Formats: sequence, structure tokens, C-alpha cells
Amino acid sequence: MADEHEFGNRITANIEGADDAQSLIEKALTYVKDKHGFVPVDESTLFQGVYYDSRKVGSFITRVKNMEGETAVLKLQLRPLPFDEGFIIRNVEKSLRTDRIRPVRILHDRVWEEDWGFGYLLFEDISRVPALWATVPTTKDDRELHAQFLEAFIESALPIQNAWIPKPSVSIKEKIFEGFDHFYEIAKKSSHKHIDEDELRPFIDTYLSTMRQDDSDIEMRFTHGHLSGLDVKHDVRNGQFIVMANLYWSWRPKYYEMVFPIWVDVMHIRDAFLSFEDFLNRVDAWTDIWPKRVTAEKVFWLMLLERAMMTIMLDLGASEWKEGEVDEKQALLDRWKDFFHWLVKEKLN
Repeated sequence: MADEHEFGNRITANIEGADDAQSLIEKALTYVKDKHGFVPVDESTLFQGVYYDSRKVGSFITRVKNMEGETAVLKLQLRPLPFDEGFIIRNVEKSLRTDRIRPVRILHDRVWEEDWGFGYLLFEDISRVPALWATVPTTKDDRELHAQFLEAFIESALPIQNAWIPKPSVSIKEKIFEGFDHFYEIAKKSSHKHIDEDELRPFIDTYLSTMRQDDSDIEMRFTHGHLSGLDVKHDVRNGQFIVMANLYWSWRPKYYEMVFPIWVDVMHIRDAFLSFEDFLNRVDAWTDIWPKRVTAEKVFWLMLLERAMMTIMLDLGASEWKEGEVDEKQALLDRWKDFFHWLVKEKLN
């Protein structure tokens, strides 16, 4: 059995014992103020990383400034990880073979320590640099720009020459099955349930059976696993793509970089009357962009099935739905169920 971090940082391994972290955040903000002179610009946050529940916080990001008026972005890591983001960014920088792609520039950082209870990364303020996607759901221009980015990323950033995690001794299939068990446990313990176990069980049985019956030799590569257009900035003036969310570098199935943005884009649909035709048209808008050799391979559709299963079981099926979005989330969950069945029938038979 693979170690839970053999493939990379498993962020959700920290869910046990997580709380709202408010006292820890205040402690960390005080330290950064005293050490570096930076304080939050206002009371709002740019992002708060939660474990499917607003009461379980793992990270905190806010825009900060110092007495000279210089701004930066502060990311607090509130739970332990095998590899801190500063360490990862420095390793990525050593491997890049282009100046078209880069990670964020670090100003100061310190690794997570148990005595502290937090680590931090203080980096350049690129909050005004536009994201790769101008909108979500995306436009055709967003998708075409994303294709340009991925072409440059795959050609010039991969393979990572100094991967900090050795290639796992087990297969991607074993990772998929272990990942399922991990996320299923999270879903079962969630206080937010939007699908009954009796309805969920046939999806699980079909998913596991489909994965087990597939005899594809799935290639794995060390890559960034979170390349949506919300995780990449497009610096038009300097002709650069700035890659964020660098904790998500890990061993992934081939083509995962092309599956993940489809999932993120679709998850931003907000339509209480969403039809399956409209859902599938959104997926097709992406698959039409990708090279035919990619969408011709079964592994591409298997990875979309994996995304569908996780969404039905956890990302929508057992996550917190906020007031005012229940009907929209329910419609989206129903269409993911339809898509799951469509994948099995049309692409994986």
C-alpha cells in the first residue's frame, strides 16, 4: 500500500481536528506584522482554504501592506504538510526551461512548525494581474488561451528535472483506489449530506468495477494538479503565465492537466434549470479545444469518470451548500449523475 503522501501533498489528510482556525490566524498575523511589518489591507480575505466545510480551515490568504505602502500577498498554512510551498516553488524554478512560465516570487517564508501551529509564504502582489480565465463559466477566448498556456507548460515545465518525490512504487490505479477510500471516509463523516447512501452505492459499485476492468497502462507524470484558469495568472505585458497553488504538484495520470479545468469550469455553472444538453455542451466546448489524440485515449475519459465520482460523493454530495444556492447546486449534482452514466455508456464500454 502506498504512503498517503507518496504521490504528493494530500491536502485533505489534515481534515481531522481542523477547526475555524481564527485564533491561529490572529497569532500568525501578529507574528508577520512584528517580523516583516506587513498587515492586512482590510478585513476581507482573498481566499480561505476549507475542507468542504467553512468550519474546517486549512489555509488563509490575504493582501497585506507595510508602512511604505508596498503590498504583498500573505498565505498562512495552518495544518502540517510534507512539503511546504516555498520549498516546492524553489524546486520548480530550477527546472523551468522558459521565462514564459514561472511561479510567484517569494519575499519571505517559513515552514510549518508544530510549536507555532502555522507556516507562511509572503509573496509578490499579483492580485491585479488578470487570471487566465476572464470569466467562469469560461468563454471560447478563455479556453483557447488555456490551450496556449498548457502547450507552453507541457513543453517547457515538464518533465520536472528535480522532482522532490521519487516516482511511486505503485501504479496510478492503486492511487485511484486509495484516493477513493480516503475521500469516501471524508464524505461519510461530513455533516452535509445531499445524496443518500442507498442512491450513492450503485455509483460506487459501477465506478470501482469500471476502474478494475480497465486494463489500460496509465502513464503517470509529475505535474501540477490544479491548473484551472483561476490558478494561473496571465501577465500580458511581460508575456508570462504565473502558476499559483503550487502545493498541488504531484504524480498524476497523463492528461490530468486537461481534465481538471473542465471540472472546475463546470462546477461554476449556476443554473437551477440546467439541462444535461447544456452540461454536455460545456464539456464538449473543452474537448473540442484539446488535441484529438488526447480525447481519443480512454484514460482521458476515465479521469473524467473519477472527477464525476468524487463530485457526486463529496464535492457536491457531501459539501456545505450555502443559503441561496441550494437549487443551483442540486441541479448541478443531478447533471453530474447524468454525466457519470453517459461516460460509462458512451466512452467506457
